Amino acid sequence: MKVVDGLDQATESYLVKDFALASEHCQKILDKDPYNAGAWHLLGLIAHQLGKNEFAETLIKNAISLKNNDADFYNNLGRIYFTTSNFQAAEINYLKAIKIKPYHTKSLSNLAGLFRTIGDLDKAIEYGRLASESDPSDHEARVNLGNVLKDQKQIKSAIKEYRFAIDLKPDFALAHWNLSLALLSEGQFEEGFKEMTWRWKWSGFPSIERRFKEPKLSISKNLNMLTKYIKLYIYTEQGLGDTIQFLRFAEILKTKKIFSIFECPTELLPLLEDSHLFDQVVPQSDVLPDFDFHVSLMDLPYHCRVNIKNFPQKVPYMLPPSQITDKWFGKLKKYKGFKVGLNWQGNVLNPLEKYRSLNIEDLNSLSTVRNVAWFNLQKSSDRDNFTQISKLFLFNRKGPEPLVELAGLINSLDLIITNDTAIAHLAGALGKPVWVLLHYSADWRWHSEGRNSLWYPTAKLFRQSVWGQWKDVIDEVVINLQECY
Repeated sequence: MKVVDGLDQATESYLVKDFALASEHCQKILDKDPYNAGAWHLLGLIAHQLGKNEFAETLIKNAISLKNNDADFYNNLGRIYFTTSNFQAAEINYLKAIKIKPYHTKSLSNLAGLFRTIGDLDKAIEYGRLASESDPSDHEARVNLGNVLKDQKQIKSAIKEYRFAIDLKPDFALAHWNLSLALLSEGQFEEGFKEMTWRWKWSGFPSIERRFKEPKLSISKNLNMLTKYIKLYIYTEQGLGDTIQFLRFAEILKTKKIFSIFECPTELLPLLEDSHLFDQVVPQSDVLPDFDFHVSLMDLPYHCRVNIKNFPQKVPYMLPPSQITDKWFGKLKKYKGFKVGLNWQGNVLNPLEKYRSLNIEDLNSLSTVRNVAWFNLQKSSDRDNFTQISKLFLFNRKGPEPLVELAGLINSLDLIITNDTAIAHLAGALGKPVWVLLHYSADWRWHSEGRNSLWYPTAKLFRQSVWGQWKDVIDEVVINLQECY
């Protein structure tokens, strides 16, 4: 066996994610030729895929010491540094790759992604366009450029790039997924929800598609084709905020001649028991009820053919039990003033939270507003961090507590101010006034611009005017608070 043949075999195994076999091939190569740079490089890629980034760095550096004129080596070393948030080292290595090969598409595209991550959108677009121009047939570069354009709020241009990528590779699920989010942010719901169904074919999608012996509701079949004798089983995916947001589409089901069964996350059960959104609500369990078809909750709007004209906006569409609300109204009676609940951070495990979340110090100017009673809704926060605003909290949420208790608290306050978290969706679904603090490149569900939300009529949106800067947002909130009484 020739060494080059062994490397080809190793590469083939790597591409199908058989990392054990790929490693075995590489080791056989190195046993015969310890100075084979390609084998060391591939071992580094395998280590990177397995999350062993320090080891991967060592392996690829070894490959570079043996062969220092390979652009792919430097590009992949840059990727490792990017993964570990060493952005300076990542940039240096991407630029080294480009110096060796000026039109190295992957490095140009990775530089675009790097500058997008750190908020330098002008450079991100510059390198994104260079990547696309260097290889117009690279579908991944087109998607990366689209993402950068989307962050610059050039949504129509982003949509063009996603469509270009799909023209190049029609089954490119990631392009379809990004296209769906861009379309939805623009209110193009029919096509947007249709494109969203591609998420199940994207290997990087965080949720796993459910499998049952009963058939999945066909993409070619909408709910109008079902009869009243059909039982439809609906289940959740993704996060709590997504679930709360998409529950509204059960309103459309009421007009259909079907029997709806909703598999409800345990924490949401008390909020849906009296909602009458579904014909039957069952807890998540290994024991399934009888049904004829199944569908994900987030695919409902596609099957319901939701558009801008029939979009369900009725709130509230969920409520805490009356005894819970009464209890919280009783607890808060003693507090005078305009009662405002405040949340500023989300799930720290979500990589997007570094953009969406604020530091408590960003909120200090809120303390200048008089006649406001502040309630801390933050699930977990540093109680010893006595900033100007934290000193004013009359109440600190004690978490984790049942979601129904949080709903009761929110329902008893006058206003909720929060960053983009599940609390925003919960308050909106309860029909409470909620002010949502949004990053410059807001998530698709908050649209690309505007103060109002189609999803939640009681919401007011406050957007960053400069990437990553919250001061103007909070200053605007202060002005609006002063006008509330």
